[in-house]
Formats: sequence, C-alpha cells, structure tokens
Amino acid sequence: MGNAKFDYLEAVAEDLTRLQAAYDVALKDQAGRVERIKELYAIVQTIKGQGSSFGYPLISNVGAQLARFIEDCGDNLTDAQMEGVKVHVETLRLIMQQKMEGDGGPMGQKIVAGLALVIKKMTGGGEAATA
Repeated sequence: MGNAKFDYLEAVAEDLTRLQAAYDVALKDQAGRVERIKELYAIVQTIKGQGSSFGYPLISNVGAQLARFIEDCGDNLTDAQMEGVKVHVETLRLIMQQKMEGDGGPMGQKIVAGLALVIKKMTGGGEAATA
C-alpha cells in the first residue's frame, strides 16, 4: 500500500493542478465557462472517488461537497458561485499540502462544517449536506 499511496499522492497533485487550471480558465472565460465547469466537475469526480481508497476520506468528502455544489448550481456558475468553487479547490490543496489522512480529526470536521456553511449560503439556505 505504501507505493500505491505515494502514487495516489502524485496523481492527486496532478489532478489538483488540472483542477486549478480549469477553475482559472472558467473564471476568466465566461463564454466558455460551462465547458470548463464540466471539465472541473469530471476532475472532482476522480478526486473524490479515489481519496477514501488511499486513506484520504477527507479529500473524498470535500470533493463530494464540491460536486454537489456544482450539481445544485448547474454548469453556468455565476462569479459569486465561482468563489464557492475556489474555496473548495483551495481546501483540497491545503488537505494535500498538510497530508491530512483519515477524516482530518477535529480540524477536518471544522473544514467540512465550514464548507457546508459556504454551500448553504451560496445556494440560498436549505440543508447543506455533509458526506
């Protein structure tokens, strides 16, 4: 599992670079935003799908929150909604930089709860689900 975990860390680092690039382009190119959001969503699906398998369920959880946020908002996100995406992307990067394995403990719980509040605020209330 040691090599597999190392390979995963390399792969998720590449995915996060691609995720950031898709976000950056979507933010600047409103005409092409829908396509970039679809690309971003596909990358998020990969990230969330693999995290738990390699001991990083917090990454899967945050990825799932981001995926649901995009699903709830639709592909044509407003600039304000793009800020919600940005917070999630930055959080995923932080989790990887800190190598927060497992559920991240109390800090991980705070991260998930904080992101749930961001989603709730940006989607106009309702219950913000946590995975």
